[in-house]
Amino acid sequence: KTVLYANDTGAVFVDDAEEYLKKNNIVFDMISLDCTYVEFVVSDGNGHMGIENNKSAVKRLKEIGAITEKTQIFINHFSHFNEPFQDFLEDLAKPLGFDVAYDGLEIEI
Repeated sequence: KTVLYANDTGAVFVDDAEEYLKKNNIVFDMISLDCTYVEFVVSDGNGHMGIENNKSAVKRLKEIGAITEKTQIFINHFSHFNEPFQDFLEDLAKPLGFDVAYDGLEIEI
């Protein structure tokens, strides 16, 4: 199985990484993206991401074929300072095709 675990990555994956994924035909079974800032728009050099950054990252990964309709997409790594309650996060994530991680979550890939 192929997993992308992208916490503390910042808002943009480097071009070299995307080129590597394309060159090696890597398709992820599951990805987990940092969503520390939830609804806040984050600049590329910050080290964390929000939902808008997640949408952009997923779009780019789909464009290069690293994500398909079978890829499980999770957001996690939420800041407790933003008070992102589970129901609120799920309301943001579900329409985008993202699942929301939580403590104790177990998934099958």
